[in-house]
Order: sequence, then structure tokens, then C-alpha cells
Amino acid sequence: MSGPLVTLTPDEIAWARENAAIRSRTAEERHYKRNGGTTKANSLGHDIRGMFGEVACETAWGVPHRRTGPHDREAGDVLGRGVRTTKPGGGIPVRPDEEEHQADRVLVLVWDRCPVMELVGWAYGREVVSRGVWRSDWDAPAWCLPWRLVHSMETIPAPLERKVLAPAGNLVQG
Repeated sequence: MSGPLVTLTPDEIAWARENAAIRSRTAEERHYKRNGGTTKANSLGHDIRGMFGEVACETAWGVPHRRTGPHDREAGDVLGRGVRTTKPGGGIPVRPDEEEHQADRVLVLVWDRCPVMELVGWAYGREVVSRGVWRSDWDAPAWCLPWRLVHSMETIPAPLERKVLAPAGNLVQG
């Protein structure tokens, strides 16, 4: 399965790194805990990879890049969808603390080959839990739906709420 490829520009990469640092710093200030009790501040690399995936989805879907602050789990990452960015070959993870609020959410799998990002496929959170494999060997144990079992990006459901769209690649401050 091969999905759409998005090549991030140097400006988008810099923007994503800056916003990942803001997200991590904000989480640290709020003493947000994840991954079995480690602070989010200990995972800046994870936040950068995640932000690369979000920027790739925004670019692919023509959504203006937005400034980030505290992450709103209920709002989703892009157009109400969750974005899961992994190394090539990775699957879609859902941790136990996310299971309830991700059940009906579309989760998009993005592979990070920065600057090239691949939107591999998608699944509902409940599918990850019901069809995925439990990975207790990870630092943050989670269910993981292998990439071979995700739905094609060609079949992704329309977002419930469309935002005002801008041409792909636009950096929007605010």
C-alpha cells in the first residue's frame, strides 16, 4: 500500500520544530504526564516527529498551518482526525489512556522519511484496539494496528466539520 507523499519545505520543517518545542514546553509547565509517567518534556523528538506528520496532513488537505499550544485531545490534530507519525513500517498506536476518546476518531498513519512524509492509511481508534496487537514491550504500552491492516487513504471519511481551507503549503500565523 502506498499513500500520498508530501515533501515538507525547509520553512515547514522549521515551523514544525518550533511548534513541537512550544507544545512540549507547555505540557511540561502543566506537568502533563504520559507514557507510563514520563513527562512530555522528555520526548521532544516524539513531538517533532508528530508535528511533521500533522504539517504533512495539513499540506495534503489544504489546511492552513496553525500555531500550537496545549494539545486539545478532544479536538483532534487536523480536521478532527488524529495523526500518528511513525518510522516507515510502523503501525497506528492507541494507548490505554486514549482508548475512550479515540474510539470513534479517524486516526491517520504517516510515515516519517523527513522531508518526505507518506500518508499511509487510516483506521478508527476502535479498530486499532479490536484488531491491533498489544505491545507491552514499548516504553508506552499500546495497541498497534499493523500498517498492512489500515484502510487506503482513498477511502478516508470526510471530516465532520470542514475548516476554511487555504492553498496547500500556506503558513498561517495566529
